[in-house]
Amino acid sequence: MSGKINILIADDTKSLLDALKRSLQANKEVLCTTASDGKEAWEILSKTSPETPFDVLVTDLDMPRMSGKELIEMARKKHPDLIVVVISGRMDAQVTENELLPYNINGFLSKPFSLRELSAMIQELTKPVNA
Repeated sequence: MSGKINILIADDTKSLLDALKRSLQANKEVLCTTASDGKEAWEILSKTSPETPFDVLVTDLDMPRMSGKELIEMARKKHPDLIVVVISGRMDAQVTENELLPYNINGFLSKPFSLRELSAMIQELTKPVNA
């Protein structure tokens, strides 16, 4: 991964989207795009040019118009190397993580989580392999 880390965040809670974008972009090496639901995120992903691909998708599971699972499934077909981090407010994180095994996600955080936690996870997942 060279240059800036390009992140797409999909969540139907506007205040969370704004906070995540502001927090992650405090790091000058990060660019964030936000989507208010899975369908909007898919529209953004499907129009992404190969020259400026997204490196990371951060998505909620329960959103209107298209669920996080549907979004991940479609995103994986078009962008198999996309790093996927799921954020979820579901009460039973263990069940949720098991339910996500077929989607080959890279990270999972239960809401509420700290912005530092997400930032650290993204930094770890996007570290060059030979660094």
